Amino acid sequence: MGLVLLFVSLTGFVAAVALAAVGTGVLLGRGGKPLPGRPWRGLALLAAAGALAVYVCGLGPVGLDALDAGGGGTDSAPPQPCRTGPRERWMHVEDWGVGFVPVRFECRLAGGGSYRNATVPGWVNPAAVALGLVAAASGIAAGAMNERAAHRTPAEARTR
Repeated sequence: MGLVLLFVSLTGFVAAVALAAVGTGVLLGRGGKPLPGRPWRGLALLAAAGALAVYVCGLGPVGLDALDAGGGGTDSAPPQPCRTGPRERWMHVEDWGVGFVPVRFECRLAGGGSYRNATVPGWVNPAAVALGLVAAASGIAAGAMNERAAHRTPAEARTR
C-alpha cells in the first residue's frame, strides 16, 4: 500500500506540473482559439494544478507512514506512526488505515474509535478543497462565457 501511495504521489506531482504548464500557456494566449473565457480556463487549470499539488503533499507522507507501519518485524506493535500522543492511548492500537478524502493516516484502537497522527499538515485538506472549488468555479465561468459568446448574433458582437 505504501509504495502504491508513493507512486501515486509522484504521478500526481508530474500531473500537477503539466497542468500548471498548460494553464500558463492558456493564460498567455498560446495556441487554441481566442475565446472570451480563456482567462477563466487558464485560472481553472492553474487552480486544479495547485489542488493536485497540495493533495499529493499530504499523500506522500501518508505513503511513507504506510510503508513504516506495514513493515512488521521487531518493535512493530503498535506501528511506529501511531506512537504519537500519550503512551496510554497508543498502547491500545490494534490496526491502522489510510483515508483519501480527507487524506489521513488513522490509528484504530482496540476498544473502538481511532485517531489521526500528525503526518498530514493541517493546511493540506482545506487548501486542496479551496483550490478545487476555485478550479470548478473558474471552469464553469469559462464555459458560460464561451457559451454566451457562441450564441451572440453578428450584430451584437460588433456593438461590443
